[in-house]
Amino acid sequence: MSTIEALKLGIKDDIVTSYDKTKTTIVGNVKLKNYGGKTYLGAPLNKFIDTLTDSTQSPTAAFFTDNNRLFLLTSIPAGGTASLLLYNFNPSDEESFTYAGRVILTFPAIAGVIRFFRVIDTGTTNWHVVVGTTAATAIMGGVFRANRLDLSDFSTGVPIQLFFGQADDVKGMYMAQDPAGVGGLNNITSIMGCGLNGSELILTNGTAASLQHFGFDLTIAPVLFASQTTTAATSSGSPTFTMTGHGYNANDPLIITANAPTGFTATVTAQAVYFVRATNLTANTFELSATAGGAAINATSITAGTVFRRAYAQHTSAHLASRKTAIIATGFAGAALLIDSQRIATMFDGSNAGQLCYFFPTATQFVCWRLTDITAGAVSLPTASIVNTLGTGMDYTGITLTHAQYSEVMGLVVYASAASNFFSKRWINSQIFSNFGSQQAVWLLNSGRRTDNFGVFAITSLEVSRGRAFVCSATTGQAGVMVQDLRSDSKLEFSYIYSKVFSLSPGVLKAITGVRLEDARAGRLAYSYRTAATESDPLFDSVSGGWVDLPAIGDLSSFAINNFAQIRVGWIVMNAYGATPAQVEEIYVDYEPLNKSSNNWEGSVDNTSRDGEIPSHSAFRLRQAYSPSMPAKLFFRAYDDSGNLVASANTEDNPTLFDWSNNNGASWTGITVDGTEVPNTPLTTEVRYKWPSPPGVRVTVSLRES
Repeated sequence: MSTIEALKLGIKDDIVTSYDKTKTTIVGNVKLKNYGGKTYLGAPLNKFIDTLTDSTQSPTAAFFTDNNRLFLLTSIPAGGTASLLLYNFNPSDEESFTYAGRVILTFPAIAGVIRFFRVIDTGTTNWHVVVGTTAATAIMGGVFRANRLDLSDFSTGVPIQLFFGQADDVKGMYMAQDPAGVGGLNNITSIMGCGLNGSELILTNGTAASLQHFGFDLTIAPVLFASQTTTAATSSGSPTFTMTGHGYNANDPLIITANAPTGFTATVTAQAVYFVRATNLTANTFELSATAGGAAINATSITAGTVFRRAYAQHTSAHLASRKTAIIATGFAGAALLIDSQRIATMFDGSNAGQLCYFFPTATQFVCWRLTDITAGAVSLPTASIVNTLGTGMDYTGITLTHAQYSEVMGLVVYASAASNFFSKRWINSQIFSNFGSQQAVWLLNSGRRTDNFGVFAITSLEVSRGRAFVCSATTGQAGVMVQDLRSDSKLEFSYIYSKVFSLSPGVLKAITGVRLEDARAGRLAYSYRTAATESDPLFDSVSGGWVDLPAIGDLSSFAINNFAQIRVGWIVMNAYGATPAQVEEIYVDYEPLNKSSNNWEGSVDNTSRDGEIPSHSAFRLRQAYSPSMPAKLFFRAYDDSGNLVASANTEDNPTLFDWSNNNGASWTGITVDGTEVPNTPLTTEVRYKWPSPPGVRVTVSLRES
C-alpha cells in the first residue's frame, strides 16, 4: 500500500485580496472567473481585440493610459485623415476591452508616417492626443495635436472629424513648431520618437548618431499666428500678392480665410492649403502654388484685403526652449527604431537606476540618459548608458530587432524580433531575461477563438504599458491588437495565489497538481512552498520570505515539509510558447509523511518492546526487496502525537543504534558499517532501533530509505 497522501487545498472556498493566512489570498492581476459553469482562479488570459469587426479599421499604433483607456491610431494615407479608436478597459470584468467608438483626425494632405503617439486623458473632457510624423514633403511632417478632445466625441456610428483649428485653443488639430523653424523652415522633420513626462513632451529628431531634442508643454494652449492682410489688390491674370513686410519664407504653407480672389479657395472647415514659392519671393510680394515647389497660380479677379493665416494651425506657444538641445553627435551604433519605441521612464537598474531617463533603442543597442542631460543648447549626453540587445551568444541567435519599449513597472526592456518573437532584458549586457511568443498565421477576426498564443504574423507596432504588451497587426485575418499580461509572470513577483496555511504530517513532497481549465496550449504554473513546525510561526505572517521554488516537473522528494505548509501559485507567462496563463480550479498536494514507513517496510509487532520495557526496541519487517540493493542509509524517526520529532537516526551515521535479523527476530546482529549489511530478503529480514531509554510518550515510528 502506498504511503503517499493527497491533500486538497480548497483554493476557492474563501478568497481574500489582503493577505490572511487562514484563507486563499489572490494578489496582482489574479481574478476569480467562470468558464463553462465552473469557477477558476487565474491571471488574465491573452486577448485579441478585433478592431476590423468593431470599426472596419486596422491599427498602426497603440497607447494605453493610466485611466484604463486603450487608444489606437490608424495609418495616415494620402489625403491626411486617420482614425483614432478608443477602447475602455475593465480590469474587474475578466479584463475586457469594450469598443467606445472613433473620431477622425486631420493631418496635412499627404501620406504621413507615424513616429510617435501619446494621449493625455485626464477626466472625460479636454484630452490631448499628440502624434509625431514624417512625410515625403518634409515640411508637412512634425508634431500634431488633437486639442480638447472629449470622451463624448467618440462614436460607434458616423465619426466626427477634427479639422485644423481656426482659432486659439479650440477643439481641433494643431501643429506645434519650434520658433526658429516655422512653416517652410520647419526643422522637426526627421522625428525618431518621443517621451512623455507628465504633460511635457520631449522628442528626438535626426539620426541615432546625430540627434537633437525638442520639447513641448501640453498644458500651454495653442495660440495661432496672427492673420495678415494684403496691402494691395491682386491683378487679374497675375500670381503676385502684395503684403508689406509679410515675413513669409519659401514653402511656407498658408490658407486664405477671407476675400480669396478667383482661382483660389478660402478655407471654411477643411483647409485649402497653398505654398509660398521661392521664385519671385521678395520682402513685400509672394506667389503661391498648390504644392511645395509647384507652379504659380494666377488670380483671375481683382481682389483687395485678402486675409492669410499659416496653415495647419501652426503655433509655437507650447515650445519648451529649455528642452531644445543643440545637435548632439552621439556616435550611437545602429539605426534608431522608428516605430514609436522611445519612452521616458525611471530606470530599474544600471548606472541610471532610480533616475528619470530618456530610453532610446536602436537596431543593435539600447541607450538611456537622464532627463537632466536634456537642456537648452546641450551638446552631449554625459549620463548615457548603453546595453546590448544580445544574450550570451549561446542562447539565442538571429535577433532582428524591429520594436522595443522600456517598462518601468517591470524594470525590463521588452523588444520584438522579426517573425513575432519577443524578448526582455534587464539593463545587463549579454543577458536575456526571457524569450516568449511566436509567429502565428491563424485567422483571428470574428472567429471566437481564444488567443492562447501571443504573437501575430507581422507586427505594426508594440506598446508596453502598465505591465501589458499590445501588439498591433494589419495582416489580413488579424487586423487588431493582441494583448498579453506580462507582469503576471512569476519571475516578476506580482500576480500570485497564496493558499491558506494547512496542517499535515512532517514528510517530503511528492507532487503538486493544479486542476486547470482544459487547454493543451495553456502555459505552465510555477509553484513555491514554505513550511514551519507551528501555524503561529512568523514565517506565515506575511506573503514575503521563506519561499522555496519547486521544479516544474519531476519528483519533489528532496523537498521536506514540516507540520504546517503553504503553497504559492504563479504563472510562467513569458515563455517560448507564448501560451496564455493557465486557469486553476483546484490545487492538490501529494506528500509522503515521514511518520509512516516506506512501502519496503512494515511494523513488526512481535519484536517491538511494550511500553516501559527495558531494553526498548522498535522493530520493522522488510516486506518488499530493494532494487538493486539495500540502501546504505535507513532512516528511523519517531514522532509524538503532536507531530514533534522525538528521535531520529540512520544506519550509516548511527549504526550502533540498529540491529538486524534474517530469521524473523529469532536472533539479532548489530550493524557495524551501514544499511548495506542488512540482508535484502523480504518477509524474513527485520531491523530494529535500540532506544537508549524508553521514549516516555506515545510515539509513531517509521523506517524509510530517505
